[in-house]
Amino acid sequence: GDRVDDVVITMFDSSTVLTPLGADTTGPTVTLVQPAPGQPWTTDLSQIVLQFSEAVQDNGPTGGHSVTNPQSYRLVNNGPNGTFDSGSGDDLVIPILGVTYDSNTLEAVLTLAPSASPVPDGTYQFQVEGDDPGLAIWDTAGNALGGGVDATVMFTVNTPPELLSLDV
Repeated sequence: GDRVDDVVITMFDSSTVLTPLGADTTGPTVTLVQPAPGQPWTTDLSQIVLQFSEAVQDNGPTGGHSVTNPQSYRLVNNGPNGTFDSGSGDDLVIPILGVTYDSNTLEAVLTLAPSASPVPDGTYQFQVEGDDPGLAIWDTAGNALGGGVDATVMFTVNTPPELLSLDV
């Protein structure tokens, strides 16, 4: 999966191959950096920052299995009834405008669409695709995120009230 030449030795008149290489069969994991899970986010939310455990594929914003494809992510607010309905019902789906990925730090920054800003206070479910056949994020060896299971994390946005005008 890298650009370094590898060496294998084949045995003469045999189907045996000797190699010091190990096969990468473990998919990457992802951690939500910002907003931090378990801690209420108290400012306007315009970006989400993720950290991957290993290098992942970047096949562009419309490519399959690509870390920079906005369709590989989903941000949902549970709506007025307080229950997540898989992005339907009264759930509020927050559109993701774009994703940038730094292959050195393994961080992805998701920018929320300006039309969704500021996101309302409430509980959010953030999901990164691991099981979708075309959108699951893959590492450079072709292993799906989380071994083929979506990564889902919850967080809360609770911004302080603003004083819009002061009548004296």
